[in-house]
Amino acid sequence: LAAAALAPRRPRCATSAPRFTRLRRSPAAAAQRHLFFARTAAARAGRPDREHPVRTVGVIGAGTMGAGIARAFAGAGVDVVLVDRDSAALERARDQVGRDGAESVARLRTGTGLDALAAADLVVEAVVEDHDVKTAVLAEAAGVVRSGVPLATNTSYLDVDALGAAVADRGRVLGMHFLAPAHRTPVLEVVRGAETSAHALDHVLSAARLLGKLPVIVGVCDGFAGNRVFSAYRRQCELLVEEGAGPREVDDALLAVGVAMGPFAVADMSGLDVAWRARRRRDATRDPRERYPQVADRLVENGRLGQKTGGGWYAYADGDRIPLDDPEVARIIADARASAGTTPRRIGPDEIVDRVLTATANEAALVLAEGIAPGPGTSTCCSPVVTASRSGWVDRATGPRPGPRRSWLRHSSGSPTPSDRCSGSATLRCCAPSMRSADERQPRTGADHPDHPGPGGTSAPARERRDRGRL
Repeated sequence: LAAAALAPRRPRCATSAPRFTRLRRSPAAAAQRHLFFARTAAARAGRPDREHPVRTVGVIGAGTMGAGIARAFAGAGVDVVLVDRDSAALERARDQVGRDGAESVARLRTGTGLDALAAADLVVEAVVEDHDVKTAVLAEAAGVVRSGVPLATNTSYLDVDALGAAVADRGRVLGMHFLAPAHRTPVLEVVRGAETSAHALDHVLSAARLLGKLPVIVGVCDGFAGNRVFSAYRRQCELLVEEGAGPREVDDALLAVGVAMGPFAVADMSGLDVAWRARRRRDATRDPRERYPQVADRLVENGRLGQKTGGGWYAYADGDRIPLDDPEVARIIADARASAGTTPRRIGPDEIVDRVLTATANEAALVLAEGIAPGPGTSTCCSPVVTASRSGWVDRATGPRPGPRRSWLRHSSGSPTPSDRCSGSATLRCCAPSMRSADERQPRTGADHPDHPGPGGTSAPARERRDRGRL
């Protein structure tokens, strides 16, 4: 832009074309093109067959996510009824909604009993991530709200079909998974259960449009699309810490390649207890051969749940969200390494990025291969859109993407070995850019290849140099 504005006309013309071509072919441009088409496809798949008015939304649970969901709806001009047994939690939630102004606060009503939800057009459950608690809440809410009103659960990992079994009309139940922070993230995972009705799905899709969020319809599995892929991303980060990297080193390496917020800072913001509960549910079925990083569990066992307790992977001063290195965390990490018999080693940013992106892309490809994003046109857009939002990738960033080549997972020894979970359509390529269009993923041969001699026997780069000389 500076050259175009300041340089004389003839030199400007001589330099603008090759600069434009270089930018057009850059990883950042390819990533933005792919995300544009992926988001467009997701938006088409997420249109409700029939629009439903959503004037009043009931939110159950005034914790971090419940307050954020209430803030999102109130900010979108929807009346909100927020219910929680804890009056102090309701006051904190009211303060959070109040950050958007007096109009948002005026749309918020609070209560301690579920009977306050009787007039709601949609109910979103956001209580603690516990199966028994959630099923009890959904069953009680079903007896209070009007017949046919959808009951959405904001569960991060739990089986939506199993939660729906607590309700007589299972067609009313589906997942409405907000990513943190709920009032800011642009993507909403809509989890369609085996018996979810089209009526309930259209209601939630209509609500997503009101919120200005991109709804991505996914199927039922542990963590759905976003958290399943993010779990693989986070697990590789935790393995790196156990092997010798520091939380700050991992965060900084990924920030340098385009992540908007480091994975350990994100974990502290979301709360370490949610992922901890998910790991406890998998204890009975976990493969004993699987490497299991211990540091995150030890942080939770020491009462470090993230920002809400003043400390997680980092420490936080009162009223401040700036992550600070904490000697206590260094001690917990050292103890976990000693228990695992691990001798810490120096891990550079290139290895950190390579391992994290490969593990993330591998899981994203498996999500697609297993049909977690069902229906024509959705499977190819779901994973990149949700992964980019869940992991915090900016549009121009490099990162993980499904592709046609073999996947490699690096183990602690540093030697690459092919993932035995990848075969056929689940194989992938981990490279920059993070995402490209389907046309760009096809290998170009013959006349389509940029180095193929065109008219006059010259390749595309040679023709570009020739044209530049003419300018």
